Amino acid sequence: MLRPLPFRFSLGILVLLGVVLGAQQALSQPPHQLRVVVPALPGDGALVMVPDGRMVLIDGSSDGAALATWLGNTLPFGQRSIDVVILTRVDAATLPGQLAALKRYRIGLALVPPTEHRNSSFDAWWQLLEQQHTPMHTITAHDRLALGQCELRVLEAHTGHASLALGCGPTTVYFLQSLDADGEAALEVEPLPPAQLVIYPWQRATKTTLLQRLQPQALLFSEGGAMQNLSWADRQIGTTALYHEAIHGQLQLVHDGRQLSIQVERTR
Repeated sequence: MLRPLPFRFSLGILVLLGVVLGAQQALSQPPHQLRVVVPALPGDGALVMVPDGRMVLIDGSSDGAALATWLGNTLPFGQRSIDVVILTRVDAATLPGQLAALKRYRIGLALVPPTEHRNSSFDAWWQLLEQQHTPMHTITAHDRLALGQCELRVLEAHTGHASLALGCGPTTVYFLQSLDADGEAALEVEPLPPAQLVIYPWQRATKTTLLQRLQPQALLFSEGGAMQNLSWADRQIGTTALYHEAIHGQLQLVHDGRQLSIQVERTR
C-alpha cells in the first residue's frame, strides 16, 4: 500500500548539499553555464543542468526506453547520478521516463505534487526510490529549492499538478506543462518575473492574462493533451517565438553567464 510522503519541505529554502546528494560536476558542460534541454520524445520531460554541475530531471516521457537512451547520450560520460527528479503530474506522459531513469541512475532527491492517484507505475516509482533510500517530498506552493546560484520555485501545487519556475541570474524558465484551469487561476495573482522560456500545454489557449504578464521570449508547446482548433497564427502572442517538438525537434536553452541562446534542431 502506498504510504503518505513522510514530510514536506516548505516555508524556506531546501539547500542541496553536495555531500548529501552526491552532486557530480558535469564534465562536458562548460563552467558557469545553464542548460535546459527538452528532448523531442513523446510525453513531457526536461533536463536542467545548472552552472555548478547539478542536474534536475523534470517529468520524463511516455517512452522509458527512449528517455534512457537520450539521457545516456546527453549526460556526461560516466555520469551515474541525477541530483533531483520532479514530477509535475503523475500520468502516462511523465512516469515511464522517470521510471527508466530511476532504474539507471542514483537519485539524490525526489519531489512530487500532492496526489491521490494510485497505479502500478507510481507504486514502482515509489519503491525504486525507497530502495535507493532517496528522500521523497510532497511539494506545496512557494517551496524553494536552492541549486547553487539558481533557485527552483514551486509556483502552485494542487492534487496531481504542479507548476515550477527556475530562476538563474537574469534567466527565468517556467515549467507549466501540467497547468490546468485551477493552476492558471492561482498564478494570475502571483508576482512573476518575465520569462525567457515557457513550457506550456498545447491544449491551452495562449491569449491569456498569464502569458501576457510573463511576456516570454520563447514558448515551447508540450506534446500532451487534445489539440485545440487553433492555427499556429492563432497561437501567436506578440513577438514571442513559438516552438513545438514535433516541428522543431529538441530545444535547448543555454546561458553562459553573458549571452542567452535558444537552439532547436529544425526550423519550419
